Amino acid sequence: MPAAPPQPARFALPPARSLVFDRQQHMDLDLIDPSFDLKKIKPGELEEALEDPFAVKFLPDVEDRGEARYYALGRTVSDRHLFLCFRTDGKVIRIIAAREMGEGERRFYERRYQELK
Repeated sequence: MPAAPPQPARFALPPARSLVFDRQQHMDLDLIDPSFDLKKIKPGELEEALEDPFAVKFLPDVEDRGEARYYALGRTVSDRHLFLCFRTDGKVIRIIAAREMGEGERRFYERRYQELK
């Protein structure tokens, strides 16, 4: 029997606490030719930040080619706080930018975390 072709990374976004995602969705994570260094922020950390049940996800920016651009503040299992900018068409998430949260973003995330906890 031939081996199955490799599948893209899949993960489930939690039921949202914002207006961005209103139900649990399964989407592919597109990490082909990212604009940031995957050695500094690992793909698993990106998934964890998106799956964070306390993540702060902001409403989409202007839609372009049927894809909306979103921003998220999320925390990884190892307590790394990440800012993510990504596009999605509802089936695939393409990370545009990823970095450590700034001080103000982290305070905002922690304040929201305490409210929702």
